[in-house]
Amino acid sequence: MKLFLVAILCVVVPCLAWMPQAENVQTTSLTQADSTAPPTIEFSPKYLTLTKDTSRFLVTEIKVLNRGGAPLHISKVTPSCGCAAATVIKNPIYPLDIGKIRLQINTDTIKDTLMRVEYVIESDAETSPNVYSVWVRNPSAKK
Repeated sequence: MKLFLVAILCVVVPCLAWMPQAENVQTTSLTQADSTAPPTIEFSPKYLTLTKDTSRFLVTEIKVLNRGGAPLHISKVTPSCGCAAATVIKNPIYPLDIGKIRLQINTDTIKDTLMRVEYVIESDAETSPNVYSVWVRNPSAKK
């Protein structure tokens, strides 16, 4: 019996030494940025639907999140028509920080029959350029 126990211990103890310990386990978290990762760009909300009103002008802000490990630099925001403009509120956007882009639309001069304005956002993110869509609803249009 002693020989059997010694044999089991000789097998089990070395196996335990090869098991990963808790401090060796790597976890990823949405609250931590990988400092070697390039900047990333994420928009909130993913797109907008706005309702045309009597003021003729729609102004709103979108949030821009950088989940990368380096600062995100937005170099240019180009609207799809002359009816729109954009202003970057915060630049650069540091890792895990939130910036904003202010979007303006003159609803009287939208030429797109779909009532959509697209903004092309150029940055140093991996996925650049990115397109952000804003849909404008006309409540007085016939259905």
